[in-house]
Amino acid sequence: MPGSLFAEPERTETLEGALERITFINEENAWSVVKLAVPGRSGLVTAVGNLLGVQPGENLRLTGRWVKDRKYGDQFKVDSYVTINPRTLTGIRRYLGSGLVPGIGSVMAERLVERFGIETLDVIESAPERLAEVEGIGPVRTERIRAAWRDQKGVKEVMIFLQSLGISTAWSIRIYKQYKDRSVAVVREDPYRLATDVFGIGFRTADGIASSLGIPKDAPQRLEAGVRHALSQAADEGHVLRHNLRRADFFKAKPVTTSTQNLVTNSLSFRNENIFQFRDQRRRQIE
Repeated sequence: MPGSLFAEPERTETLEGALERITFINEENAWSVVKLAVPGRSGLVTAVGNLLGVQPGENLRLTGRWVKDRKYGDQFKVDSYVTINPRTLTGIRRYLGSGLVPGIGSVMAERLVERFGIETLDVIESAPERLAEVEGIGPVRTERIRAAWRDQKGVKEVMIFLQSLGISTAWSIRIYKQYKDRSVAVVREDPYRLATDVFGIGFRTADGIASSLGIPKDAPQRLEAGVRHALSQAADEGHVLRHNLRRADFFKAKPVTTSTQNLVTNSLSFRNENIFQFRDQRRRQIE
C-alpha cells in the first residue's frame, strides 16, 4: 500500500538539482531510485520515492527528508516533487536524448539544440512545426515529438494539481494511472468516484479531497456516495440485502436543511436494494 493518502505534516526540507540518472524504477507504482547533481554538494545525491515521469536532464525540486539506509547510506526520501525544464544546453541535450521521445536519441537531440539553442524546448512547446527545420525530422517524427511532449506535460500538471490538494505523491500516481489525462477533470467534477475506482481509497478520504475542493456537505454526489459507503460496509459485514438504512443514520450532524433531507431520502429509496453488486465489486478490487 502507498501509505497515507494525504501527505504527512512532518518537518521537511527542499532539495533541488539536475537528474543525472535513474538507477531503478518500479513500473507499477513509479517508486524510483535516482541520482541528482545538487549545487553545493560534492558527488551525486541519492533520492528515493515515487517519481512518475521524471527524465534525466530535468531539474527536480524535491520536498522530503534525509534518511540513513543501513546499506546505502544517506538518502533523500521524497514526499512530493515538481519538475523544472532543464536550463542549460547540456541539460536539454540529455533531456531530449534520454528516451523521452521514441526515435530521438543523442544525435537528433544534438541537432535540435544546435538549431534552436536554449529555446529548443520553447519551440517544441509553442511552435512544433519549426522542428521540420532540422535535418531528419519530417511530419511523422514531428507528431511523435509533439505527442510525447504533450503526455509529459499532462503528467506534470496532474501531479501538481493532486499534490496541491495535499494528496501524497504515491496516491497521486495511483489516481493518475486510473484516469490518465482525465485525472484533473474527474477529481474536480466528482472526487467521490475515487472511492469506487481506486482501490484503497474509501469514502472518508474521498470526502477529504472533496472538502479541499470546496464541495458543500449537502452536495448530491456526497450524499449518494455516503449511501454507497453504508451499503458497502453492510456487504463487508455479510449482508446481502439491506432494507433498514434510515434517514437518521445520515443526519447525525446538525443542522440539516430540508433540501438535504429530501436528497438523502431520494437516495435511500433508490439505493436500498440488493447489494450483491457492492460485494462483488469489492471482491473484484481485492482480486
